[in-house]
Amino acid sequence: MRNERQTHRKTGSFIARDPDGNELEIEIWTSFTRRQALGGHMATMAGQPRLYTADGKDVRQVRKGRYEIVESGAVLTSSDPKAP
Repeated sequence: MRNERQTHRKTGSFIARDPDGNELEIEIWTSFTRRQALGGHMATMAGQPRLYTADGKDVRQVRKGRYEIVESGAVLTSSDPKAP
C-alpha cells in the first residue's frame, strides 16, 4: 500500500494592476504530493502552480504579464519580475 500526502503551499506572489491602476497582490500556490516510492524512500512531487487574489479568487494567466480574475472577467497586468 502506498503512503501519500498532499499539501498546498503559497510559493510566491507578485503585484498586478487593474485598468484603473489599482494594485492587487496575486498569490502563487502549489500543491505538493509526498509519496512512498519503490524501495521505501519518500519522494515529493510539485503540481502545477495556481494563481489567486489575496482574498482567494481564482486568477487565470492569459500570457506572461496578463491575467484575468475568473469570477469577474477583470483583466490585470503585471511587469513584476516575479510574475509568471
